[in-house]
Amino acid sequence: MNKSIIFSLLISSMFSLNSFACSCADWEGASTMLAESDMVALVVPTEESKVYQSSAIGKMQKTGMKIVKRFKGKYKSFMYLLSERNTGANCGVNFNSYDGLWLVMGYKVPGEKYYVTGGCSVGFVTPEDTELTKLIKELGKL
Repeated sequence: MNKSIIFSLLISSMFSLNSFACSCADWEGASTMLAESDMVALVVPTEESKVYQSSAIGKMQKTGMKIVKRFKGKYKSFMYLLSERNTGANCGVNFNSYDGLWLVMGYKVPGEKYYVTGGCSVGFVTPEDTELTKLIKELGKL
């Protein structure tokens, strides 16, 4: 899947009605993940999400993130990440301060200064999630 298709899906999922169920495609591997995103990092949310009005994409939530490991992107130790709040069916994501380690992919939006992500572009890292653990190891080798 190319970058423009993923970007279109991300944006359309943000503006879809909550009556539609969220459905995500599986990540195809670390090299695809890196190729199709503008930012990939392991992060820990460090600030409560705040409402942010973007002129480019509308109302979002902005969350401060400590970068534990950067695989791709311009920020090295801290960044703000935009996302839609998860309301159950809209492919959003809820980040809470210091609630654990997340693997996130972010995308640049023309006219916006922060990366944007969604529920299909994040993964909460747990020892039980062998698929996500394998992906992180692959990212570290690239």
